[in-house]
Amino acid sequence: MSNIEHIFFFSLLFIVFILITINNQNYINKHFWRCTLLPVVAYGLIVGLRYGWGADYLYYMRRMMNPKYFEGMESPGFLWLNLFLKDLGFNFVADYVFYSFLFVICSFVFIKDFNKNKYMLALLLPATLIFTTSIIRQGIALSFTFIMLYALQRGKKLVFVMGGAITYLVHPGALLYLAPCLLFFFLSRGRLIPIKLSVPLYVLCSLSTNLFKDYIADPLQNLIFCMTFGNIGFMNEYAKRSDDWFGAGAIIEDWYQGPVTLTLSMIFHISIIVLGYFALKNNKYNKVVYLYNTVTVGWIVFRLFFPVEIMHRLTDPMTMLYFVPFGYALYEYYTNRNIWSPRERTIGRWLVLGAYLYLVPYFLRFIFMFPEGDFVWNANI
Repeated sequence: MSNIEHIFFFSLLFIVFILITINNQNYINKHFWRCTLLPVVAYGLIVGLRYGWGADYLYYMRRMMNPKYFEGMESPGFLWLNLFLKDLGFNFVADYVFYSFLFVICSFVFIKDFNKNKYMLALLLPATLIFTTSIIRQGIALSFTFIMLYALQRGKKLVFVMGGAITYLVHPGALLYLAPCLLFFFLSRGRLIPIKLSVPLYVLCSLSTNLFKDYIADPLQNLIFCMTFGNIGFMNEYAKRSDDWFGAGAIIEDWYQGPVTLTLSMIFHISIIVLGYFALKNNKYNKVVYLYNTVTVGWIVFRLFFPVEIMHRLTDPMTMLYFVPFGYALYEYYTNRNIWSPRERTIGRWLVLGAYLYLVPYFLRFIFMFPEGDFVWNANI
């Protein structure tokens, strides 16, 4: 069971984010930063002051404590950020707080660009929390990819290029999972991936849990090993480590899901795919369409490569964008479902329930059944 501080502070954090939805959408649009000030502060402090948990926490803690020691071994952007913070007198605790504020502010800048965003704001927390607290450097890079998406939607070319440069310097791999967003942004043109294609394909990949291990791993490993990437150093590193990434040792058997967990997660993903389709089909919003397509493809690929860690790192940033299409779908369902067909309204009611039945217990378990959860004031540093 979690300790009382973890239960209290993360319960508080989720409540603060959920309470955003009680505001009128027009009021949020007019007073965005007033409405989001408390969530920003709560996220920055509660997530930033955690200690010890998350796969990469201790690894990057050491790099933040002595960044000069890792010169030549660290991506330059992340190194420069840590050196800059060190010069300001920050310790690793202040660094984590700074990076938490950076992430939530950049995320909210991105979400502010949507005018039906109150459920997107609330869903940002469950969509991104596990990834950003586990994969530290990618989480920092994700902050700047959100700025890139904001700039893309606004047509701010200079901001987009600057965001891309910073992203590359912090974590070059972050640009890989941005590529599908860019592809769908320019190619979707308001066209949705039809659910008659996406849902059966998703189900097939979900149920074929041995498909990757039996038929895809070896050919993919050989293909990547044989590819050359010029001077793109981080891609060459993937090629050199193709056996680690895609060989038999890359398959984590513990990640295979049991029937109940698999069914609940499938219901959650299918609910968002179908609800997003209904919402966008009846009230097209092009800023959401390309992200809906990205999330849909991301979940199909995620399922196909489910037991492989490196593919989680590449597809998780795609699928965590679900807070945009799902947030839009919930807004349309609660405020505008009268334009949906009777069949869509009936299906939508059950899908909303199905999504909540997965999401709520998942994070209740994180809040109440996470004994590793701790904060810096309890650490023996």
